[in-house]
Amino acid sequence: MSATKPTATLALWILLTISATMCPAQTTPNNILNPSQQWTGPVLPLHRTFHMGFTGFPYDATLQALIDTRAFINQHADIIAIHNDHGVPWPEALEGQDNYSQSLLNNITNALDGIDPNKAVYVSATAQSPLRNDQLANYWGTTTNMPLPPDWATKPIDHPDVIAAYLNWCRFLIAQLNPDYFAYGIESNGGFSSINDPNFIRFHNFIQAIYPTLKTENPDIPIFLSVQTSNTDATRADFLELTAELLQYSDWIAISSYPYFRWDPKSPIGITTAGHPNEIPADHLSAIRDLDPDKPIAIAETGYPAQDLILPTLGINQPATPQWQQLYVNQLLRELNQFNAEFIIWFLPRDHDLLNDRIFPKGTTDPVFLIWRDTGLLDEAGLPRLALEYWNHWLGLPLSQSHALSTKEHLQSPHAKKYLRKLMTSEPPEPCPKSTP
Repeated sequence: MSATKPTATLALWILLTISATMCPAQTTPNNILNPSQQWTGPVLPLHRTFHMGFTGFPYDATLQALIDTRAFINQHADIIAIHNDHGVPWPEALEGQDNYSQSLLNNITNALDGIDPNKAVYVSATAQSPLRNDQLANYWGTTTNMPLPPDWATKPIDHPDVIAAYLNWCRFLIAQLNPDYFAYGIESNGGFSSINDPNFIRFHNFIQAIYPTLKTENPDIPIFLSVQTSNTDATRADFLELTAELLQYSDWIAISSYPYFRWDPKSPIGITTAGHPNEIPADHLSAIRDLDPDKPIAIAETGYPAQDLILPTLGINQPATPQWQQLYVNQLLRELNQFNAEFIIWFLPRDHDLLNDRIFPKGTTDPVFLIWRDTGLLDEAGLPRLALEYWNHWLGLPLSQSHALSTKEHLQSPHAKKYLRKLMTSEPPEPCPKSTP
């Protein structure tokens, strides 16, 4: 949801120095539902086709929050998403020497610390600004989301230097994180009006250079763009046309979906609320899938609130309950199984009330930051919501035979190999603080 993500990513700079000291998660909160508990809800299918996971976005800017979040992922997911939507180290990447700031190196090299090596790994990155048009992403230097250096602020996205730098950045991320899946664009269709939009033409030139190179260099990794289900800049027909054009440079159809909003150009931020999950249009996902129905489909990120979202300054009045969130999870997972989907990423594991309170002075906040605050499957106190019970029992289903990896095969996965190499070559780690229940 490009209209609002920029504010949420402002919090990430707080987390960089914390993640630099991240140690393996040692304990798991004891107040979380066990996937083995007896299921009394709707009849489930015999298997699922998709991996299920979360980003590692923590609920607070503390080491304990990182430890808890990664412990939660270990227990309640079989895939983790590393979501790089907070800048690109443009000049350093152009040099091609991986001569990045120490804080950046710490953030990337420690991104999977504490994560079970049997988890699949999905890595995403973007060259686009939060507006999701042809403007360049911010600069990642000593911290995230820094202003672009002057000589980069005027470069168009299809400039040879931009293409060369971004290819090197993607190569670095792939080499460091060894992903099973890689997105070289995030919500890439969010800021264009038509295929004739000059901004779109420049971005189209850019992906024409990026995609074939990354695919040639990584033939065994799905390389794709993630896309939104709609935007405010295009008519519906133009939006679908430009999305179909972008999908020619994408192995998969990876969708970013927050269906508790609808796009509305009359709204101050371009969105209005959708209401009850049953009011989500029946073709919300299938309209995008049908643009190229032979390609695999995945949910690159999603979420749904479990508490009312009332933001008067933005004209938003979204009723929400834990039951509505549970219904959305159930509806979505069933639809994905029908699509033979590849994976789903629920963006927030836990509500980030504590992070919000830490960033903003008491009595103030940025209302845009609140749009995702209450979408966790754990509430602000770390207690499980009703939707987590559904999630757990779906997670307990076996992956379909065509999707599942045997233990032997999984130990040959890039993440597992890197984890084992690290164990064999690293010095003994410093003791980590113990996670409290």
